[in-house]
Amino acid sequence: MLNILKDMQRDITGLKDGLTGMQQDISGLKDGLTGMQQDISGLKDGLTGMQNEIKGIHEEIIGIHGETNRLYGEMSGINVELKAIKSDLHEQKQELSSFKQQTNTRFDKIDLQLDRMENENQHAILSRLKI
Repeated sequence: MLNILKDMQRDITGLKDGLTGMQQDISGLKDGLTGMQQDISGLKDGLTGMQNEIKGIHEEIIGIHGETNRLYGEMSGINVELKAIKSDLHEQKQELSSFKQQTNTRFDKIDLQLDRMENENQHAILSRLKI
């Protein structure tokens, strides 16, 4: 009977040791869970930071889009102005061409008159010389 009690006492000691080991395992698991929770918290913070960066980038894109639209509007206005300038230049070119033609015609008439006057003067000088 004493042997049975000793065996039971060893079994109880073994159970106590087993419980102590399990408590240590549970404590280790708790520490692991605490570490995992901290990791998850860090990941959440990281994701929040990334979301904020994405929001900032999105706002920048919206700003760039607005600026692009504004610049496109300005470019359209400039294009209209350039077309008007081109039209004005074409008109001025036609006016200059017409003026050049008129001027050339006038110079031709003046040349003819000068030639006629020179011929008349030469004829008059020759007529006087024959006297």
